Amino acid sequence: MTGRNLSKSISRLVVLCAMTGLLAIAQQSYGKDKEKLTPREKIEKALQQPTSFEFVKTPLPEVATYFGKMQGINILLDRRAFTGEGLDPETPITFSLKHPVTFRSALKWILCDLGLTYMIHDEVLIITTTAAAQKRLELKIYAVSEFTGNYTKKLEKFADIIKNCIAPESWYEVGGEGGVSHFNIKDKSVLIVWQTREVHCDIEAFLDKMRAATGLLSIAQQPYGKDKEKLTPREKFEKALQQPTSFEFIKTPLSEIANYFGKMHGINVLLDRQGFRDDYLDPEMPITFSLKHPVTFRSALKWVLRDLDLDYVIEDEVIFILSGCAAQARSETRIYAVSKLVANSGEKIEKVAEIITKCIAPESWSKVGGEGDVIPFTIKDQSVLIVTQTCDVHCDIEEFLDELRAAVK
Repeated sequence: MTGRNLSKSISRLVVLCAMTGLLAIAQQSYGKDKEKLTPREKIEKALQQPTSFEFVKTPLPEVATYFGKMQGINILLDRRAFTGEGLDPETPITFSLKHPVTFRSALKWILCDLGLTYMIHDEVLIITTTAAAQKRLELKIYAVSEFTGNYTKKLEKFADIIKNCIAPESWYEVGGEGGVSHFNIKDKSVLIVWQTREVHCDIEAFLDKMRAATGLLSIAQQPYGKDKEKLTPREKFEKALQQPTSFEFIKTPLSEIANYFGKMHGINVLLDRQGFRDDYLDPEMPITFSLKHPVTFRSALKWVLRDLDLDYVIEDEVIFILSGCAAQARSETRIYAVSKLVANSGEKIEKVAEIITKCIAPESWSKVGGEGDVIPFTIKDQSVLIVTQTCDVHCDIEEFLDELRAAVK
């Protein structure tokens, strides 16, 4: 099925679900047996488990077997897709993550350098090619009443936000295959999305960010339950970037510098080796640089990388070092709670958004031909700004909002 046939098929599906009551039942695992996981839920749960590892020239099938045994799930290679694209399924892997990340993030980082990804299909996790994965779209239903109420116009706006912020080139309105339809069923609002697994993961993360920014997360839904002192992965990185550091490197390979900083701050620091190859950059390039008086790790990273026209982003539980151009092209959507600044005034939240686009990287916003975007949105008594921008611009926005909050106290 293509994205262009999506709306008619989804309409039929929703009518059928509404008539038979299957929509509510489908959201339960095995009917009333809530403790028993479906095969998909079991794999999804495994993907959230922490893992660390080191592989040295380990064939990909052995890597798959290792992870399958560790997580208690079946992991297969899509050998037909490998053969079709001329890839060797016995590719040796040399890769390490010495600080724990979720199995989901670990899989992404191991596979992305090889042009591979993974899917869940017929009760197994399949390692396949990116091209093959993009041809297999999944249908998922998202309950979004908490964000939109039962208001059709607000639901339509929320659907547009999803399409504008998450893989915008992948939706059928602009020539992609993915699609989203919105429906009000009784007093519930849902989005029905037909997309790749990767995009579904991004949608789920976006919804969690919305809940966190607006206080809609219950204790059970929060990343670490009642353990409020335990940091989320992003909070851990932000805290590490604020730590003081000093150093002296003399003709030290960049890869060793990444390992040094990772060990010092207890986080994973990776290089974009595929991007380096494409740009003819050497990950072993020697670096001579020193900062003998302490600065924050954030500033240290900037200065070490600046002369090499490199930058970094925080993504999927690692600090990722890549070219400056690649970093500028790699936008991220963050959600800023601004209720205390705008008092839920539609006019005021629009004004704050306007100030941000005029004062912070003004040439980078979509209304003047850039890639950045800011969308004001109100959820019940909470106002948020949904901003898609580069890591550098997000840092400037955070600083601006902190100063604004301090000024109006």
